Amino acid sequence: RQELSQVPDLLARHRLLTLVGAGGIGKTRLALESASRIAGSYRGRVYFVDLAPLSASLVAERVAAVLALAQQPGTPALDLILEHVAVARPLLLILDNCEHLLEACAHMVKAV
Repeated sequence: RQELSQVPDLLARHRLLTLVGAGGIGKTRLALESASRIAGSYRGRVYFVDLAPLSASLVAERVAAVLALAQQPGTPALDLILEHVAVARPLLLILDNCEHLLEACAHMVKAV
C-alpha cells in the first residue's frame, strides 16, 4: 500500500521510475495497479510493454508495435517512437522485464 501511494507522487516529480526487487514480489502488479489509478493524468495514454521474450535488438521495435506505430521503410523504430512521444504527451510507458536488456532499454529511455 505504501508503494502504491508513492508511485503517483514519484511520477509527478520524475520522468523515469524504476521498480526493483526480487522476482515474484509484485513489481509488475504494482506498476499495473499504479498505472490504472493514474491513467487519467496521462489522458489514457498508458502502454505496457513486456520485454521478457526479446533480444536487445528488438526493444524499440516492440515498443513501436505496442504504441501502434506504422513501420516505415528505412525509418528506425526509435525515430518513430521519438516522433510519437513528441506529440503524444503526456504518455506513460511501462517497460516490464528489462533486466536482461538493460543497455538497450537505457539507450531508448535516454533518447526519449
